[in-house]
Amino acid sequence: MVSIDYRKSKAGYDNCFELNFNEIEIIPYKYYKNGKYGASLRFFVDVLRKADMLIGKEEYEELIWCRMYPCHFDDIPFTMTYDIDYDTISFSVEPENCRYREKIAEKLISLIENQL
Repeated sequence: MVSIDYRKSKAGYDNCFELNFNEIEIIPYKYYKNGKYGASLRFFVDVLRKADMLIGKEEYEELIWCRMYPCHFDDIPFTMTYDIDYDTISFSVEPENCRYREKIAEKLISLIENQL
């Protein structure tokens, strides 16, 4: 149902991943009431907030093409990045925390599946 696409960062570290799933089947309708654009962002912010994994109320750093949300899991910091142009979500850990990437991805999958 949800698959993980592990990939390297532009710097060459194995510290990034995306979660692939059929958004229409998984993301509840309430996140689409303002249109499809941004529904995945609203969904992930809500899921991470409920799991107390989002740092701050809804703080993010906005760059020209993305918003970066600081998150944590078991005291391991990670970042959720929302690509504004492509309406996509990806996640990354710092290079020194690469060994926790799979653990974080599996936790996110379980949170998504619990929404069903």
